[in-house]
Amino acid sequence: MAELQTIRWGIIAIGSSSLQKGQDFSAKYCPKQNSRIYDSYGKVYLDDDVDIVYIGTPHGYHYRDCMEAIAAGKNVDVAEAMWLRHRPLYIELKRLLHEEKVIGDVFRAKCDFASDIGLADLPATSRYRDLSLGAGSLLDIGVYSLTWIMAALNDHPAGQGEKPLILATQTHEEGIEVTTSAILQYPSTSRQGGFVYEAQNTALDVLGGRKESRIMPWAETVYIMEIMDEIRRQGKTMYPGE
Repeated sequence: MAELQTIRWGIIAIGSSSLQKGQDFSAKYCPKQNSRIYDSYGKVYLDDDVDIVYIGTPHGYHYRDCMEAIAAGKNVDVAEAMWLRHRPLYIELKRLLHEEKVIGDVFRAKCDFASDIGLADLPATSRYRDLSLGAGSLLDIGVYSLTWIMAALNDHPAGQGEKPLILATQTHEEGIEVTTSAILQYPSTSRQGGFVYEAQNTALDVLGGRKESRIMPWAETVYIMEIMDEIRRQGKTMYPGE
């Protein structure tokens, strides 16, 4: 398995909703970085020494925060699931399944991912219960299952390939989507079905003058989101503003 190119990078700045929270985060997770601490995200976007902004806010804020960072001229790396695409394990799995075909043609794959959040014990302001923050299992962890299904069933280049037929169902508690089940079927074949690597590859793209990831191009992101939106439509899950 090919090793990542060695590059020099660090956490230049941390933006938080309060100075104290930012300082606590820095002391716990990156005490040797000597990062600048800002009491807003916007101040990070204005820091000329920052090349890439990692967006790790709740789902409901991703679009707003990404657009503000882009408007400030920053490269953006958005949280959740895309990091799996950059792991050597994922890349090697795709190669073994679709180039070497070590187990032959793959016609069916199943992925089950769950997490016991204890929804009833959380306050209404928790991101797991607040719809304005994107509460619900599909947005929170559903994309992980989809990512592994894509690895097993999709032998097309990222951003290309036919759209699957989707049959989905969701259950809700107190208006929050808590379980999602979906079957994806590809008509032509009847097939059913760690963060550091993403940061490294994002930095390499920036160094190479690329505005789009070669591993996870924009078209592949749209491809995944269209599947998730169709699952939500069938499951009748809606968020404020829709």
